[in-house]
Amino acid sequence: MPRVRNLSQSTFLYCVGVAIVASGALAAWGMPVWTAYLVSISAITFACFGWDKRQAKNSKARIPETCLHALALIGGSIGSYAGQQTFRHKRAKKEFQKWFWGIVAIQIVALIAFAFLRSRS
Repeated sequence: MPRVRNLSQSTFLYCVGVAIVASGALAAWGMPVWTAYLVSISAITFACFGWDKRQAKNSKARIPETCLHALALIGGSIGSYAGQQTFRHKRAKKEFQKWFWGIVAIQIVALIAFAFLRSRS
């Protein structure tokens, strides 16, 4: 099997940039900014899983797992989960799943803390 190289970390920055532009477009159409951001970053993360799965099948340049985790961490965890299920990608990798669910747990704790602090003010 030929050696497959990973795409650079600039992939992450590119995806974040696209998410920000898409968020701005959605917000301009009246969607709340945070909702627009979460929709955008989740859609891009979902697309990254599809792209990476396709690249894996064709033994071409891949998106690094750290990039996929970073996208989930900055708000794309719904897109990450949907991409894993839809494309049957990264579901069997225990190390990947451990990190993914750790990110989800951190986000849930952060949301609960935010809601608690907001209710007290």
